[in-house]
Amino acid sequence: MEKAELIDTEKEPYINEIDNIESEPAGEPYEPEYKAEESEEPVSEEPDYESIIAEDLAALKSEFPELGGIDDITKIKNPLRYAALRDLGLTPVEAYLAARGKENRRDNRKHLCGTVPGAISAPHGAIPHTELQRAREIFNGMSDSEIQELYRRVTK
Repeated sequence: MEKAELIDTEKEPYINEIDNIESEPAGEPYEPEYKAEESEEPVSEEPDYESIIAEDLAALKSEFPELGGIDDITKIKNPLRYAALRDLGLTPVEAYLAARGKENRRDNRKHLCGTVPGAISAPHGAIPHTELQRAREIFNGMSDSEIQELYRRVTK
């Protein structure tokens, strides 16, 4: 009690209450005056995964038409990676794009290639460029078309 007598009770009004708390019997638990209201529904720490999966599947189907035929999120490519990325906070679209990885796309230019592979050469009977230059030196009075006609007649 010497402490309580030394402290001015006007400045420290709660000192006496602390002394009273310490003097309560040790067997009774302390109950604060304010109690938080208990809700009737228990608070669930785990999210509702079924609704999240349904919402994700709807979002993915609207964004990616190729997923229109699936009815379960586990049928996408790499579903475990998708779930892990969603748990990290990515949006459904970001998680799907990251989970599916690089796709092997078809080459849509295949029809532009020739059916017979090979180097392009001059048409049969046409004079090659190097020989045309030599022929110009020899036949300096003839035009290129006359030199090519002469070449066709000689090579047949």
